Amino acid sequence: MRDALLNDVKELLRRSIASTLKIEKANYDASLDTRTDVNKCLSMVMAIGYNETLDGALDDLCQLGSIFSASTIPREIVQKEIMACLNTFRFEIAVFKRMHEMQRQNIEPKDVWNDLKGKAPVDSAYVDDEFRKIDARYQ
Repeated sequence: MRDALLNDVKELLRRSIASTLKIEKANYDASLDTRTDVNKCLSMVMAIGYNETLDGALDDLCQLGSIFSASTIPREIVQKEIMACLNTFRFEIAVFKRMHEMQRQNIEPKDVWNDLKGKAPVDSAYVDDEFRKIDARYQ
């Protein structure tokens, strides 16, 4: 159930990130490039939210970048992206951190989900049938 919860929280965060960036739902649904950009932001949110320090997040993102890219991304560029992410996605980072805190306390996935969904700023356009289906699993 924890793997399912993680995947569902990631979907919640994708929708929250797209909402924060004011991406129209139709554009999000139709554009692979837009989804790729949102997933890049999600990776940064997760790295920051998971690590105790920004250096840890920086190391993780540099390593991840080198896996997916033929060239190494300079740390300075990744660091600037992290700082921009910290300023833009405060709520999403807090949600990911909170998920980990609650899991360490062995809180039931239902209670974790219900706590987190109220903290992520998701535009009403993103509350579609797929989102309602995810939400129903935890009711």
